[in-house]
Amino acid sequence: VTAQAHAHAASLIDFERRLGFFIEPRLQHLALHHGSLGVPGFLDGAAIRHLTALVYGGSQLYWLTAMLLWLYLFRREHFTYVRNLVVVTTLVAGIFSAWYAVAPPRFALAGPPYWMEDVLHPHQSEILLVRQAVLDPYASLPSGHTLWALLTGLGLAVSAAGSAQRMPAMLFPLAIMLTVVIT
Repeated sequence: VTAQAHAHAASLIDFERRLGFFIEPRLQHLALHHGSLGVPGFLDGAAIRHLTALVYGGSQLYWLTAMLLWLYLFRREHFTYVRNLVVVTTLVAGIFSAWYAVAPPRFALAGPPYWMEDVLHPHQSEILLVRQAVLDPYASLPSGHTLWALLTGLGLAVSAAGSAQRMPAMLFPLAIMLTVVIT
């Protein structure tokens, strides 16, 4: 599975390059090492690394669960549709990632010329991380974090009373996608 997952990742990277949107290494380097990106002493590379690791490290399932609970309690007319969408898309994503394993960028781009950083587990080998994993580390396509963030945003947006409530709901998936790329 490991060799196949790396081969799939390499073909996706080549596809991104051909289309001109292979941005992961540049974006990660910019976010983690470019001093003028944040406020010195407050939002520098170390702070961005810590913040993105916290967001990436597990908040999507909590947000998704909280959104479903909120829909169930306060917007029941939307609950069944969103719940069913969550179940079906999560199952389809799991089946697809089992069929087409893809190494995540922190594994696929770990060598030259990229030197991607594993923000969550610095200084640990891929083999050790795979052994310690609770979930399949080669199930990076589609991204479960991004899927659940999109579903959370969708659930909040469809049940929002107005555009002022829809805006944060639509920005949430974008913020999560950014943390996925950075981490």
